[in-house]
Amino acid sequence: MDCFACEAMCCYDGVSLAFDETLKITSFVDSNKEYFSFLPELYIVGNKTITRNQEYSDSFPEHLPKTRCVFGLENGACSLQSRSVEIGLHPWEIKPKSCWLFPLRAELNMLIFPFTICSRAYDGFLEGFPCGNKRTKKEWKIILKDEIAYFNENYKKKYFRL
Repeated sequence: MDCFACEAMCCYDGVSLAFDETLKITSFVDSNKEYFSFLPELYIVGNKTITRNQEYSDSFPEHLPKTRCVFGLENGACSLQSRSVEIGLHPWEIKPKSCWLFPLRAELNMLIFPFTICSRAYDGFLEGFPCGNKRTKKEWKIILKDEIAYFNENYKKKYFRL
């Protein structure tokens, strides 16, 4: 998914993190202090990244605050992903799962595709973003093939360990 085309609008509210993601991110930031020198002292509060003010184009949904996750860069890139690539990690090694999967969601071992009977309906949330155009499940599988493959390789098996 091209996050530069839409100014990474989906990052407007920060991201809720699983406990293991919080630990992974704080460890990564601690070991890359110079790169992340732009972060405030508290960049995660509870289980969520904080936000900062962000200017968006006129196409940004009116009913949402003009903010961005503190890890978002001005050009729409994610600093966690950018730094991972710079040091030779997979782009999504540190980035929260809900971020690199968006607009898909994961629940246990299943991926939930947007605009299906199982998808959640937020008040104009997904429809307000360029990637939120209604598509079929087949179209999403083509567009997000890399994300789906990475999920299947790295997450799906976690839920079936006995």
